[in-house]
Amino acid sequence: MSAARLVTATFTLQRFTLTANKAGTLGLNNGTITSTSNPASSPQINCGSACSATYNYGTVVTLVMKPDLLSVFTGWTGCDTASGTTCTVRITAAKSVTAHFLL
Repeated sequence: MSAARLVTATFTLQRFTLTANKAGTLGLNNGTITSTSNPASSPQINCGSACSATYNYGTVVTLVMKPDLLSVFTGWTGCDTASGTTCTVRITAAKSVTAHFLL
């Protein structure tokens, strides 16, 4: 370089969609899935059969399944970690999780 230069870098925050689904052998609507995230963002997931929300890269999303009366919740697939009715996902790409039911 022969003189001072001004350089500007522009970054675009990556955003990805998390889709939440429910699956039962009879295809019944077996409860409600809601979410919270860290850092907090809006909108959050609050749905019946299938839904989605878009989050910034690196966001940790916690999904909670509240089964309907007499529904038998059997677990999650697609989560980074799962415990009981809670599923946690760190957003690094578009992802899909499914809550499974006996019926």
